[in-house]
Amino acid sequence: MTSRRTFLARIGLASPLALGIGNTLIGRALGQTNRRKMALFFVHGEAWIRYQADGGYTPPGITPLAMADDGGHRALPGQDVDQTNVQWPEFFGALAPFRDKSVIVDSLYMSGVSTQNSLHGWKYGALSVTGAAESPSGISIDQHVAGVLGRDTPIKSLLIGGGPTFASGPGASLSGLVTSSAFYARLVGGGAGSATGAPRTVLGTRLMDLLREDLRRLDRGLAAEEKARLGEYLSSMESFQKKEQGLAAQFQQPGCSVPAVLASTGTIAQYQANFRMATLALKCGVTNVIGVTMGNTGSHDDFRSFDAKYQGHVGYTPWMRAFAPISMGWVAEMLRDLGPLAANMTVTIVPANGIAHGSIHHGNSNMAALVYDGSGALRTGARFLRTRRPLADLYTTLAQTLGAPVEKFNGGGTGRINELLA
Repeated sequence: MTSRRTFLARIGLASPLALGIGNTLIGRALGQTNRRKMALFFVHGEAWIRYQADGGYTPPGITPLAMADDGGHRALPGQDVDQTNVQWPEFFGALAPFRDKSVIVDSLYMSGVSTQNSLHGWKYGALSVTGAAESPSGISIDQHVAGVLGRDTPIKSLLIGGGPTFASGPGASLSGLVTSSAFYARLVGGGAGSATGAPRTVLGTRLMDLLREDLRRLDRGLAAEEKARLGEYLSSMESFQKKEQGLAAQFQQPGCSVPAVLASTGTIAQYQANFRMATLALKCGVTNVIGVTMGNTGSHDDFRSFDAKYQGHVGYTPWMRAFAPISMGWVAEMLRDLGPLAANMTVTIVPANGIAHGSIHHGNSNMAALVYDGSGALRTGARFLRTRRPLADLYTTLAQTLGAPVEKFNGGGTGRINELLA
């Protein structure tokens, strides 16, 4: 990396986006072609519904997880399942094109996390599985793997969403970016607004106009072969720009394609734009790790920013049934747009509240996860695996496949889930 850093320092690039492109191109020129590992960790609030009739996460033909009605709502024993080529459940329906490289892991449970705020989210515990839910008591899994995968990228990780979810260690919380203008500014080095400024129209300025000087410096410093490859990244930026212009126009039109139940589209537009910018960041080598959180704040109405009519106690299942194709669609679009790079990607989606014990947004310590693994390090194959293990064990397993192995993540759980490993 020394030669890369020397080169990039000499030409004086300012924006993370241009630095990422330059870093990747110079790495190719130096023959540094080690396969990248990339990861998305998505805490998807609030509680996940079990039942197929309500659009839940359990595949058709498999009995939903049964829980004891004992106040703790623990999963009952004797329910293990390991089945491949399952019919994909409605909740993850948007990700059906990627089912062959995916596994749904059920009957995980939260352990080692205390003082959950009643039934309204595991907060820091969702990704760190240790200490008090309301305070950062250990590193979150996204930051743990970013410590390895982000060593040579301009930005260690990019985080999306508000709420107490991410941490670099005990007492060290990290904030995500909420508005698309703040995310855009992060990529281009401050040219599109600030993290605290009012949200703008999704994109009002051409991306390459903001990067013009950096791109000129980069072009002057590259050899002919790398200049030709620079065109690939410029094409990705142009494609991104066109999509964002289309998105802005879409949400300015009455009767847009979002289901009518989702009346307030402002936050939806911001998240979709941020997912698209995160995809561009991955493609251009800005970062290898993305973290996303929503519905994990501990408030009673975490989703009201998406829809003013959201109700956690009345109409939760039909609302989530309408929302899941949109939120899972953001992930599906990312994987499609990554193209061949999707083979380098691992996506992990977990609930903020755990699994609902009824039809409202209240959750508990039962957890589940969807994992897409493009690399083949995990046994997937449209698989449903129900195994009574701590959530920490899933993170220990992912830490290994992503190149940041530990015996027990944050000291919790029992170790790797070997039946998940290829």
